[in-house]
Amino acid sequence: MHGDWMAGALLQMWCQENVLHTRNLYYASKVREQLAELCARCSIALTSCGQDTEQVRRCLLAGLFTSVAELQRDRRHYLTVSSSPPIFTLHVS
Repeated sequence: MHGDWMAGALLQMWCQENVLHTRNLYYASKVREQLAELCARCSIALTSCGQDTEQVRRCLLAGLFTSVAELQRDRRHYLTVSSSPPIFTLHVS
């Protein structure tokens, strides 16, 4: 995904098609650069996960668990999984 974003000539359109915010991709790009620099300093080889995204998903879930939400039966509301916070309503943008 990162390569697709970096190669895209029409970034704004690509973000809309993939339901992403340009600002968040920029932030992710900066984090990626920092991680690459740290790996280089520690002599850790950079490798791609290819099609096996299991490890990436596990890392994201571990770090973002408190933000995980479940779509409710009415298909309009999300309820966060952790504790009992409020329900979030979907809106068409």
